[in-house]
Order: sequence, then C-alpha cells, then structure tokens
Amino acid sequence: MAWEWVSPVATSVGGFGIGLAGIVATYKAGNRQQETALAVAKQQADNQLAVAREERQQRRLETAYTDLLVMLSHVNEWLLRVYPMMTATKEEFTMPSMPEIPNRIEAEAALTAYWSPAIRRLMDDWREAVLKVQRAGIEIAAGRESEERGRGTDIDYWELLRDLPDQKEYVRIADERIREQVRLELIAQSDGNLIQQEENPPEGAA
Repeated sequence: MAWEWVSPVATSVGGFGIGLAGIVATYKAGNRQQETALAVAKQQADNQLAVAREERQQRRLETAYTDLLVMLSHVNEWLLRVYPMMTATKEEFTMPSMPEIPNRIEAEAALTAYWSPAIRRLMDDWREAVLKVQRAGIEIAAGRESEERGRGTDIDYWELLRDLPDQKEYVRIADERIREQVRLELIAQSDGNLIQQEENPPEGAA
C-alpha cells in the first residue's frame, strides 16, 4: 500500500515539470519576439529619421541653389547692358550699376552654408570674371568722360572696348559651368566635387 501513491505523484510531478518548462519556453520565445519587434521598430524609426534628414537637406540645397541661379540671372541681365555692341540710343551705351540682390546678406549666408566644394571653386572663377568686366567698364566710363570733357587721359578705352566681349564670354562660360554643376548635384549625379570640363576660352582673352 505504501507504494500506491508513488506512481500518481510521480506522474503529477513529471507533468508539472513539463508544464513549467513549456511556460518558460513560451516566455523566452515571447521575449525574443518582443525584442525582435522592438529592434525592427527602432530600425524603422532610425531609417525614417535618416530619410527625413536627407529630405530636409535636399530641400535646403534646392532652395540655396535656386537662390544662386536667380543671382546669376540678375548678373547676366546686367552683363547684357554693359556697353552692348548694338544700342538704339547713345544713352544705352553705358556702364550700369551692379544689380541689387534682394536679401543679399541672408542669401549669401544660406548659399555658403550649403555650397559644395565644386560650386565654391566655380563661383570663385565666376566672381573673378565678373570683376574683370566691372573694372573694364569703370575704366571705359572714366576714359570716355575725360575725352568728352576735353581732358587728356591715359586710359585706352578703345582697346578695353575691343576686349570687353571676350571678358563677357568668360563670365558666360563660368555661368554655364555653375549651372551644369548645380544640375548634376540636384539630380544626385555628382558628389559635390568638381567635374573637370573642357574649357574653350575666347581667343585672345587675357
């Protein structure tokens, strides 16, 4: 009789052990699933944040480069009015003032914050070309004024006028290179480093 209770108890204990093991296994599996779900959710959140940052950066870049192209267009209009070869009146053959760029300081701050190294280098070339035209125009104006007032002048403004179309062409070439680099960067075909382009400077230009 003493052994009669052993079998049921053993069976009961064994069943309890199996049940406990199942609970533990289920608990561990649930933990793993939860950890995996959390990891996946974190990865998705990180990806979304990265995409959002890239989109913000792209929008800022597009805005900065749009402002840059607007500035170039203003200067191009000015360039056409600097002692044009064909004029309807004598008054049109003149040296106009540089255009006023709206919010220039704010625009330049935004531009320099987002310009790529390639754009910075190309802008340096463009500025140098524009300054040459500006200096030539100022000298031409001074020489013409002295001559019209009957005063002597050491300025050979006729030679400057002959060279002016070539100087303007340098500005045009620099402008086109900037626009092409901007286009490539905005369509993500350039990493912001300067792509070497073949230069064809105007013949005889200094």
